[in-house]
Amino acid sequence: MTSTPRAINVNPAAGNQSDVITSITEGCPDFFVTANGLPADVYRICETGIPNVTAIPCTTTELQSYQFTAQFQPNIGGATSCVVTVALASGATKTVTLNGTGTIPPIRIDVAPGAVPFGDVRRNTTSGAAQIAVRNLGGQNLSVTSVTTSTGFAITAGPGSTVIGPSGNQPYSVVCQPTAVGGLAGSFVVQSNDPVNPTVTIPLSCNGIDSNLDISPSPLTLPTTRVGEPVEQDVQLINSGAAPMTLESVALASTDLELVSAPGAGTVLAGSGGSAPVRIRFAAAAAAIADGTLTMSYDGGQTRTSQISARALLTSMALTPDGEVDLGPVCVGQTKSQPFAIVANADAGFQVNAISSPDQPFTVVSPALPAGLTGSGGNTLAFEVSAAPTAPGIATSLLTVSTDIPNAAPREITLSATALAEGVSGTPEELDLGSQPLEVTTIGQEVKVANCTTAATTLANARIEGDAGTSFAIVQQPASATLAASGVATWLVVFTPRTLGPVEATFSVDHDGGTTSIRLIGEGLGDDVLGGGDGGPPSYYSCNTGGAPAALWIALVFGFVVRRRRAR
Repeated sequence: MTSTPRAINVNPAAGNQSDVITSITEGCPDFFVTANGLPADVYRICETGIPNVTAIPCTTTELQSYQFTAQFQPNIGGATSCVVTVALASGATKTVTLNGTGTIPPIRIDVAPGAVPFGDVRRNTTSGAAQIAVRNLGGQNLSVTSVTTSTGFAITAGPGSTVIGPSGNQPYSVVCQPTAVGGLAGSFVVQSNDPVNPTVTIPLSCNGIDSNLDISPSPLTLPTTRVGEPVEQDVQLINSGAAPMTLESVALASTDLELVSAPGAGTVLAGSGGSAPVRIRFAAAAAAIADGTLTMSYDGGQTRTSQISARALLTSMALTPDGEVDLGPVCVGQTKSQPFAIVANADAGFQVNAISSPDQPFTVVSPALPAGLTGSGGNTLAFEVSAAPTAPGIATSLLTVSTDIPNAAPREITLSATALAEGVSGTPEELDLGSQPLEVTTIGQEVKVANCTTAATTLANARIEGDAGTSFAIVQQPASATLAASGVATWLVVFTPRTLGPVEATFSVDHDGGTTSIRLIGEGLGDDVLGGGDGGPPSYYSCNTGGAPAALWIALVFGFVVRRRRAR
């Protein structure tokens, strides 16, 4: 299923800013973005010299933002994430990480492929085997009560009834056995306890012929591969008659399969088993099921066909968390850990080859590598990153995860942590809730208080102070008023501007050792400021008042290279 769209807003940072968004991309199978109207200007024009407000150096007189939407369509059960990259004309890139949790349906059957054409099969012989997979995409056992085929077809491998566990797969081999010349149609029928699709019917077909040209295997199914990993395989043209046979042409009709080599016109196959190979290639450029028809002409215009099929499965890594991962406040001399989980969130699996060691104060603990991950979230690889700072300050480092996913660069994760000295401290020191239309509430942002002492402390009277205090509000409190030693308490703060221009206030909370404060800043915008009058993408305000709940918005404030805005 697909989630409702979530809107993501791109705003310029404080001060005179201008840039152009050239592209917005993601490479995840379970998230997708819709970004219309690119390239798009994003800019801010403002007046300077606002007294007593240093963090916001100007009052905005014109602002153009941009929105795009993201949706979640999970392929697996459990948490996954996706990094979306916003590319700018200045050469810079910005990222935002999307997160979602897929819920597995109780019972869901899947049978593939959706049809099996065998092509030409010599009368009174058995074709090569075609593969049909019955999969359980649900979270409970799938009970397959019967699997049958029509007359003229047969199951040569696979049980008549079985139980398939969650994410399990039961393969079946099916052949065609025509007894007469002409077309033969039938079905592969699966009965199960799927409440929505208790009966699944897959059409089967083949054409009975009389011919001395045998093809082995026929039909040909190339080995299932991953996107970016081409595969090749030979089929043999065999003369089953006693007299020599002369080939006139070999052709392959397909948009995804390629004829690599074939015997040329005039090639003679000796009687009683003379043969020649035909090589087929599947480039596997995209996740798809490919098919084609191989046609041979011989001995004065006689023809023989054979069906060729191949499948490429997408390979993708979901790393949770991903992108920019902040471990938050960490007391000097203490250790804070962040668990990570890797799953294959597409049909094909992959191997994790290496996880790099980040710079101090970060360390990583991972299982023995390389380690394999099966497709469709079949298993999970967990590792842990810890921060153990020895001095106050903000620490950053880069972590990379390398895999054998075809053509995939190592995944980079930016780690950060704020090391705090002894005492009770608030983070961040200053929280900018951005520029916002009057009377429109932002999404909540976190303020944290860390207790870097050896004893618990009591928190009391969390409040917003200052002349603009009514523009800010605390909407979520910590669960407990007692903050343990080395513990962290979190509040959620929102901004609803009541007046035009820059404003500031202070978040304060009392504790046993005194009071900890965090500066809050924001800016109220009027209708005349928003949109910039360029007829570009709608502003946050125009979209928000158009019916999307404010709680669904994710605001990104980007600092841009200052450039001349396009003339109007």
